[in-house]
Amino acid sequence: MASRQLHSLVVSTLILALALAGCAPAVPEAPSVTTLAGLEPLAVPPGLSGTATLAVMLGSTLQVAEIDMASGAVTLLAESPANAWLNGLAVSPDGTTVLAYASPPDGPIQTGLSGLYTVEAGQFIPWVARDPAITESYLHPAFAPDGQTLYYTHYELLPDAPGGYRFQIEQRGFPDGAPTAIIEYAGAPAPSPDGQWLALLTYTTDLEVNNLLLANADGSGLRELLPAADYPIVDAPSFAADSQSVYVSLPEPESAAVSNWWDDLLGVHTARAHNLPANWWRVPLAGSAPEQLTFDTFTQLDGAPSPYGNWLLSSSDQGLFLLDLASGEVTFLLRGSVSFYGLVAWRP
Repeated sequence: MASRQLHSLVVSTLILALALAGCAPAVPEAPSVTTLAGLEPLAVPPGLSGTATLAVMLGSTLQVAEIDMASGAVTLLAESPANAWLNGLAVSPDGTTVLAYASPPDGPIQTGLSGLYTVEAGQFIPWVARDPAITESYLHPAFAPDGQTLYYTHYELLPDAPGGYRFQIEQRGFPDGAPTAIIEYAGAPAPSPDGQWLALLTYTTDLEVNNLLLANADGSGLRELLPAADYPIVDAPSFAADSQSVYVSLPEPESAAVSNWWDDLLGVHTARAHNLPANWWRVPLAGSAPEQLTFDTFTQLDGAPSPYGNWLLSSSDQGLFLLDLASGEVTFLLRGSVSFYGLVAWRP
């Protein structure tokens, strides 16, 4: 899944380099989501099914929970100590949960450099640990539909590489396969439910522009889904249930080139849309024009389409909401007064 993630990661890398140098019962017809600490529960539309997983930073604490979408019942799976960080969420068909997770730092600075962790019995268990001797991070995990393969983004600081670092999409068998790099200067892999396709973002070496591409599941056959000249900042790709279109977050046109004095001073460029006012869009694989789905503008969007195709569950800075894909209506499920940054998944 920066975006907030990539943007924070590049800033963290610079900081690191400088440091080295010197529940109530549900009512059947109108259930409510039971609350997590710091959040207000709201009504759930009737007729939903399946299980949603929410990994959310509330203040400095990460909470991982499952939501029964029929009843609204919430089960807390794990809660981190203070000052951990979240860079991705993947959930397999059987409910196995993998996070790109940065544990609390030994010192005062959270660099956000994450490994891949499973969530088991209330604990965060390292699965692919980052090497603390080098600057690297694992981001954006995503399960193939059979749950046997995990895709993810691997970031490494490489002084001899273009731009001084490399992003690449890797895949490995879960739980014990060896890594295989399949696409360089790319990230945010999103497998299609039919197992045929992989939507992804590619980056210029200065992280100033990214682009939405489509590939075969093995990374071959890359082709452009949105012209980068018209859509230079794309975020949070996820496939529709029918595998015929991709949902993405696109910023408001006037926001696409915004930077601040701190970014300019450090030479940091925003490559993805998490921190910019944005809306959800649908991009057909067939090549027709993208369709705007929301018109309210949010930030820090992450989405999980319903397995049955009629809803998009979305996390945003304002909380957790459902988008009715037929009507465009937005219904919030969780809101809170604390800072809200979350990632979501939805399985049958």
